[in-house]
Amino acid sequence: MDDVVRADLRRPETRAGACRGVDAVISCAGGSLDMRDPKDRTPYRETDLTGNANLLEAELCVEALDAEPGTVIDAGGPEVLTRRRAVELAFEALGRQPRLLSVSPTVFGAAAATARPFNPRLAELLRFLVAASTSDVVAPPRGRRDLRSYFEAAASPRAA
Repeated sequence: MDDVVRADLRRPETRAGACRGVDAVISCAGGSLDMRDPKDRTPYRETDLTGNANLLEAELCVEALDAEPGTVIDAGGPEVLTRRRAVELAFEALGRQPRLLSVSPTVFGAAAATARPFNPRLAELLRFLVAASTSDVVAPPRGRRDLRSYFEAAASPRAA
């Protein structure tokens, strides 16, 4: 890796030209889950959904420039995985046995309602967990890189 470019996915003016001439973009963007910082009240949706969607949309727009008019450009991975299977793949890459706990969306919903008056950000996170656990987010298969290979490469001693 030769260059690292920092940009705020929520602010388009910081992204201008950030991807020019690059072969790959790795986004580590996401709202902090650290609840100890009372000053950080940035909604998760602003970074996790809007910011990453902006980045993906930009990549798809560039791809569309070279496509024939009317071409449908799908966005997804080469395989369809459940959330549970994606977590299992991560643990397999680490050579560890997963310990997973299933929690009813109703429990998260009740916790969100209880937390809302005291900690709106925590309530938002819990509402997100309800939405994520009850929504199908399958995109058409696309690409050649699979999640298992990514996890294995990231878990290898050379990646550290």
